[in-house]
Amino acid sequence: MKVLHLLATGSVGGIEVLCRDIYRKSTNMENIFCFVFSGGEIAEDMRDNGADVRVLNYKNKDILKLINYLYNLCKDEHVDVAVVHHGAPINHIALAVLKSRLKSLKTVIYSHGNIQDTLRENIKRGLYFRKFAYSMCFKRCDAVVAISESVKNSLIQRYGEQFGEKINIVYNGIDLDKFKPNCDIGMQNRQGSVNIIYVGRLFKAKGVDILVKSLAEISSEKNFICNIIGDGPEKENIKSLIKEYKLEDKVVLRGVQKNVPEWLNKSDIFVHPATWEEGFGITIAEAMAFGLICIAFNKGALPEIIDSGNNGFLIESVSEKSLSEKILYCIEHINDEELIEIRKRACESSQRFSIDKTVLDLEHIFNRLCSR
Repeated sequence: MKVLHLLATGSVGGIEVLCRDIYRKSTNMENIFCFVFSGGEIAEDMRDNGADVRVLNYKNKDILKLINYLYNLCKDEHVDVAVVHHGAPINHIALAVLKSRLKSLKTVIYSHGNIQDTLRENIKRGLYFRKFAYSMCFKRCDAVVAISESVKNSLIQRYGEQFGEKINIVYNGIDLDKFKPNCDIGMQNRQGSVNIIYVGRLFKAKGVDILVKSLAEISSEKNFICNIIGDGPEKENIKSLIKEYKLEDKVVLRGVQKNVPEWLNKSDIFVHPATWEEGFGITIAEAMAFGLICIAFNKGALPEIIDSGNNGFLIESVSEKSLSEKILYCIEHINDEELIEIRKRACESSQRFSIDKTVLDLEHIFNRLCSR
């Protein structure tokens, strides 16, 4: 079975990393990865490891050129399934046109976020065109892959119950060879500083400013350190908040780190303070694999990962005070049997989110489409 994956760029990002994992873990798919606008670090890494990578360097104005290129590629290479990953309108229009021109081709939208985020509805410029392109593609495609129940529900609410049957839920997966579950953690008492960690991009909806402000409410006498792993447009604001609240010895911006598993492995508490309706939370699954106590606001798909009080904690109220109270509770009770058991169950729960299972689920969906 030959599968074409259509992406906007090949730079470092969650979608691109997932596609790299799909290439590495596929057993029944022959994959072609087409990066419409530009390549990047992930695209180069995939190519260096033998993947069939096509970097087109097209612009939005090259829509007809893209359609013709993809039509010939699918026809000449006998592509069975074409999957669009990124939300760029040019990709959705191209997929919809391909479906009308190649009747045997099965087309799939891989929905990596709730529809509001996919369409970037907070940005008014070009919104009508984005809505039109996605709607046309959604209604014509053979199937949709949604990364959570939350994403599926957002699509049904937008486009109607009649499309529910074409939406398949496939959770994002982590590489359990890399994020090795250690379910025996926590039996020994923690001595010294409690290590708190955040991993992710630094933009407003991720709520890292709320995390910093919540830590400022915890007494300086409490022995903890918080490492913030990642980069983004909020970096300077976060740096200013750390200085304003005199947290330089408590909160450290570490930037982008390639050895994230090592950072997680030496941490105790993972805080994911996102304030938006997040489509999934792959970093939470990674942290759970190392038996970290995960704390997040009850938003989007996060209740599908964290069973509050069982394998982590969800907070109903989005505020610095409520987050601060939960972090303080975990610091003060880090060696209690209750939290040790939560850490063990977190580790066990993480094994639901294996990249091997993700790829097997995708292969099953694509095979089912091709057998129709």
